[in-house]
Amino acid sequence: EEENITRAAEKLNMSQPPLSRQIRQLETELGVMLLERGHRKIQLTEAGYFLKNRSLEILELVTRTKEQIRERCDGASGTIAIGSIETASSSILPILIARYKKSYPKVSFDIWNGNSDDIMERLDKGLIDLGIVRETFNSQRYESIWLPKEPWVVLLHRDTRLGQLPGNEIDLAALAEEPIIIPSATARGEEIRQWFHSVGVTPQVFCVYNAMLSAIMLVREKTGAALCPSSAQNIFSDKAIVCKTIIHPSVASSPVFIWKKYKYLPATVTGFLQSVKKSLQ
Repeated sequence: EEENITRAAEKLNMSQPPLSRQIRQLETELGVMLLERGHRKIQLTEAGYFLKNRSLEILELVTRTKEQIRERCDGASGTIAIGSIETASSSILPILIARYKKSYPKVSFDIWNGNSDDIMERLDKGLIDLGIVRETFNSQRYESIWLPKEPWVVLLHRDTRLGQLPGNEIDLAALAEEPIIIPSATARGEEIRQWFHSVGVTPQVFCVYNAMLSAIMLVREKTGAALCPSSAQNIFSDKAIVCKTIIHPSVASSPVFIWKKYKYLPATVTGFLQSVKKSLQ
């Protein structure tokens, strides 16, 4: 952060020689160079960046472990860390949290948004308690609670040819004529391509997105048509964009709560999952 050993030592309330010595000892122990030592500033090497990012994850895991130990005897308080796809965190997740908070007002939440691949990675590293991904996923690695299915739609600029077509539905094959914008999750991209192949056309994938807002802004600039679940409409309100449900074939998918199999879950998390099941019933 300081890009200078002297300033870094001052920030750490220590002298410069011991800090330099500790860094060299760490490099010797790991067998790699962590810093590029230039005349004007010092920068992290690729190995240094990797160590920094992994260290932040380790520190976060330490903090969460302490919290979970305290929560073992107290299911009425604590923090639940949830990684969620963006569409679920703007639709069903707030409803489920609000219902749970009525019974357990001392419980807090830490919500992180990403695509399904990112969420499963964070689950595997123990950085979150629960994930909400979109089918499909590896059911051998995770326990799950399935949430209601929702149709897939396409977002189009109102002034484009497809955007001016009458009605609230559109044939999937018609979208093969347009550059399309699809989610970045690997399994989702493969699934979408199969949709098009099933009707004998090949999609023109122009861009993949990790954040729904990016896709929306691209549609607004008339660069393409964005495919997304219908709950994405909760994220924006833009008169320049129209939403049409995909038909022939109609396609739908479910968001799914997942957590690692055989993993200890704090009382707050198991209580929240019980509340989710009750809400779905």
